[in-house]
Amino acid sequence: MANHLDVPRAEADEILSSKKVAPHAEFRLSAIGQRGSWELAVGVTTEKGLYKKSLTIELMCQQTLKPYRTNFKFSLFLSEHGRMQRVYQLDTTSTPICDEGEHGWPHQHIGQDRVGFGSSYPVNFAESVAYFCKETNVEFEEQIDSPFDFKLRPT
Repeated sequence: MANHLDVPRAEADEILSSKKVAPHAEFRLSAIGQRGSWELAVGVTTEKGLYKKSLTIELMCQQTLKPYRTNFKFSLFLSEHGRMQRVYQLDTTSTPICDEGEHGWPHQHIGQDRVGFGSSYPVNFAESVAYFCKETNVEFEEQIDSPFDFKLRPT
């Protein structure tokens, strides 16, 4: 579904075609309880310095316990005059609870266009990050670790 805060498809395609780099960032816990929610937001730059300080990536990961599901909403936004406009968004889940084709089914937004997935779509964190990076032409300077994984700090 198109949103008045989405950039036009042609502009989105132009922005997505340029190679982008994102610095290291950490997830922060934004909610806990029946649904755990983690967010990561970081600015990106392009290879020619275009869009400097105006492109932002937001990665949102949610996990529910009953039923156990993980949801991922990974977005690229363009900020113009203090207004955030969606360029791209991947919205996927480990276990859809609706029928294929419905809005809750895994899909992506490219500018003002909504593109649904068939039966094949990214279902876990690693697949979702890889798909997002490929579609948005973004490379993270350091590997982004899943907020769902528990890791001990190195000594």
